[in-house]
Amino acid sequence: MAGLRFRTLPHTADVRLQAWGVDATELILNVVLGAQAVALGRPPRGVAIAWVGIDRWPQGTERRAVRAANEALFHLFAHRRATVALELGDGGARLGLVPLPARTHLHCEIKAVTLHGLRPPRAGRRLGLVLTLDL
Repeated sequence: MAGLRFRTLPHTADVRLQAWGVDATELILNVVLGAQAVALGRPPRGVAIAWVGIDRWPQGTERRAVRAANEALFHLFAHRRATVALELGDGGARLGLVPLPARTHLHCEIKAVTLHGLRPPRAGRRLGLVLTLDL
């Protein structure tokens, strides 16, 4: 991947996250990395050493992005493992995980990720998505 493609947007109580990608896989990964960057105060890094499947993989890019981000945050908060990779397959998806270093402190807790809006690509543009991170 050429670089991270997400940013936070102003919001009164929670955090809005805008992400984009050249295709659905890159878009979903950037949503996952962006949500974790808010929680950690920086994007997660490393090479995946464990893979976990995502159960109940929904239809539609926007629902898949929300599901993947919520699953990644569960592993981050419950098991202290950050998602650094994503694989999409015919029947579902897998998250590539890396353990957090022992001295890593979480910047904030995200309770849930919800969809705000999908921006379809225009000619020559990337697929974009805006989500709300419920703190």
